[in-house]
Amino acid sequence: MKIGDIVKSRHTGQEYRVIEMNKKHKCAYVCVPLNPEKYTFFDDEVTATTDKSWEGCAIQNIKKLDENTPEGCIIDSDTILADLIEQCNYQETGLAHEIFDIYKNSADKEAVKKLFYAFTDMEFDSYLGTCMKMITRHKNTRISYLYRDAANYKKHNEVIIPGIFTEEQIRTIIDCLQGGEHFIPSEVNLPEIRFGDRTEADHPWFELNEDGFEETEAEATCYISPEYLVELFLERKKAWQDEFYVPADWL
Repeated sequence: MKIGDIVKSRHTGQEYRVIEMNKKHKCAYVCVPLNPEKYTFFDDEVTATTDKSWEGCAIQNIKKLDENTPEGCIIDSDTILADLIEQCNYQETGLAHEIFDIYKNSADKEAVKKLFYAFTDMEFDSYLGTCMKMITRHKNTRISYLYRDAANYKKHNEVIIPGIFTEEQIRTIIDCLQGGEHFIPSEVNLPEIRFGDRTEADHPWFELNEDGFEETEAEATCYISPEYLVELFLERKKAWQDEFYVPADWL
């Protein structure tokens, strides 16, 4: 019997924890009740009081070795672990998801959180919040343009293109517009929304400016790359149909 052991009394049938040796008797130990009252537990509600597995015994032995490490010696369980961490490839895809699965499947989630903190110096909940804020989204570009008929009635149009336009690409598109402002969307494979019925006030021209380009995380609605759209605008530069042009879907 040694300090820290869990023992069971032959007299009372109760379990006790050994806390110290009796000062008067070398073969006697001071014990405290481990569980003074009786409770009923299911198997999955308790864990073994003493880990008799190889891992459990090894951990106890390693702790004793660490406590008796000679002064000036730099090899202990911490330095060995530090070497392993330094060699680990943290860029490996899927490592975070493995940690998430371990947490999800663990019966002791607080223990997983404590272990995560020990390795990262960050609370697990804080890490999850950081991920939700900082993970790179797949960004697209919303292009907003306006249809304004001759009676000044307006219809807002927009399309979401996959990918991001550079400032140079946006300037190139604006430079291709008729008068620096007007274009015909159907001629560059963009949708057109006007009013339901065609009237004498209608015409083919839509308005666009640099402020009409906006980064967004919304899903793409028109699958044209920024590069290809720029090419379409360059093809139509100074070759837009005149005001008498009638789109085919109006006929």
